Amino acid sequence: MRTVAPALVIGAAVAASIAAAGIADARTAPAGATVEYGWTSDEVQNEISFYGRDGKLVKRQVRFRYLPVGFGPEKFGYGVRIQVPKKQAIGSRATSSGAFSSCTIKVNGTQVATHRNNGTGTSHC
Repeated sequence: MRTVAPALVIGAAVAASIAAAGIADARTAPAGATVEYGWTSDEVQNEISFYGRDGKLVKRQVRFRYLPVGFGPEKFGYGVRIQVPKKQAIGSRATSSGAFSSCTIKVNGTQVATHRNNGTGTSHC
């Protein structure tokens, strides 16, 4: 008779319940989710890319807006909010001609990814 480790069974049950509940991970958003992409940079002109509401990659040259005092070297920021009709990939990138950039992804108000880059001006979430 073959025995199965209890931890494996419990782990599989937890993974199945999370997937069934429609909880997002750092790479996908469930159907109907609100996805918020946010970027900061030390330069006003930046290139961003992210997955849009149809799941296609969107690339834009964007003029960021001034941020309130207290954000450190990143003086400018930009954000996009979308609602996805079906489960889809999420991800973003910001490229700055400066030295600093950061990106953040929130799904239904919960932060699922963040990255801050010092030196090269490119951040990936």
